[in-house]
Amino acid sequence: MGHGHYPWEYFQNPAIDKPIEAIYADMDAFTYEVLEPDQDLEERLEAFILLPPVSYDGVFLKGLLFSISTDALLKRYPGLKDRFVCIAYSGWISYPWSTQADAYLSVYPNPQREAWYRRTHPERAHLPLIPFETPEYFNPYVPACTSRTERDIDVMCVSRLDGLKNVPMVAEAIKIYRQKYGKRVMLTLLHGWPYDINLKTLSPAQRGEVRKIEACLTHPNEYIQFIPKADYYHRLMNLFAHAQSFVLGSLLEGKNRSLHEAMASDVPVACFEAFNQYARGPAPVLPEGAGLAAPFHAEGMADTLHTILQNRDAFHPRQTYLTHYGRSNFMSTCVDYLPYYREHLPGYTPGQHIHNLWLDLAIQKQYGISFYDFLHGRRHALISARSIQNIAAMAQFYLEAFPRVPVSRGEGV
Repeated sequence: MGHGHYPWEYFQNPAIDKPIEAIYADMDAFTYEVLEPDQDLEERLEAFILLPPVSYDGVFLKGLLFSISTDALLKRYPGLKDRFVCIAYSGWISYPWSTQADAYLSVYPNPQREAWYRRTHPERAHLPLIPFETPEYFNPYVPACTSRTERDIDVMCVSRLDGLKNVPMVAEAIKIYRQKYGKRVMLTLLHGWPYDINLKTLSPAQRGEVRKIEACLTHPNEYIQFIPKADYYHRLMNLFAHAQSFVLGSLLEGKNRSLHEAMASDVPVACFEAFNQYARGPAPVLPEGAGLAAPFHAEGMADTLHTILQNRDAFHPRQTYLTHYGRSNFMSTCVDYLPYYREHLPGYTPGQHIHNLWLDLAIQKQYGISFYDFLHGRRHALISARSIQNIAAMAQFYLEAFPRVPVSRGEGV
């Protein structure tokens, strides 16, 4: 999976000795987009709908769609282009490689990087670059369904056993924490892979990471509870509900989902100060009140976790999350970055689109459901689809719902 050159050197080195523009080029040299001719392309096709197209009160308004497979999707269903504003996402910190999208998701707002991109890619300089590290698609109400439980997990980590994830450094931080602060904290590691005492189910690379942990801790099970897998809607959310803190050891990610799941579950988070630093630019590593960042060494992470655990009541990650994150904020951010909606959406008010009465009435008339309920999944098959079969059903529905749509030549996106 993925295309291009993977930037291996960045995963364990927070101080890359290169000009910043060379670093930007390294980040954009790789994408997780689904591109022709991927062998498993039809299974990986996907589409997420933030706004459905509507025709109401004499006005037709395009819907809003984003995908990591934008070009492949539009090749198979070109009619979607007349019914949706189409946004491409790379699944990574790079700007997408799509040539058919109307806009790109860019993870972070970084004016210097954006200026470099527009200068070096003049053919795409007109495309809106929509940051979505703060607003994003994760449904923040999923964790709220978890019953109140005792916070009996000291530190939780969701990370595969991979040299890119710096799990041994996190394990060492737990050891240092005990030695320095005299408290027996445990790490609960959900690593997503079958695991037996002989490590036979692990790949050679995974076994190498376990050996690094063993070299540091001698008896890892005295410091770490290893959990191979957890189903998403039940056990995983329940683990978050039990956690007092969450740690991310990576230096480089696209958009790390578990970081957001932790905050939405009211769990303060710890990561490294250098996390995604070149992509972030001036953007903060974490929103205020959600957690703390540590220097890139084990003792720094131990100190940061200690501060969080000793002052847990001072953090309000879920409140911060609901203020700045989630689908409603993501939708509003996308709409505000797109000239099409400023010009065509009745009652346009920046940042307040979830409260747009015209849009709510239009969606209720067209789909028999409120805008809020549509956005948060009450018509799931119409807001999210993966694989060619499900994509086909979604595309057919929208194409048949709008067999003819007005197309204004030269209208801005």
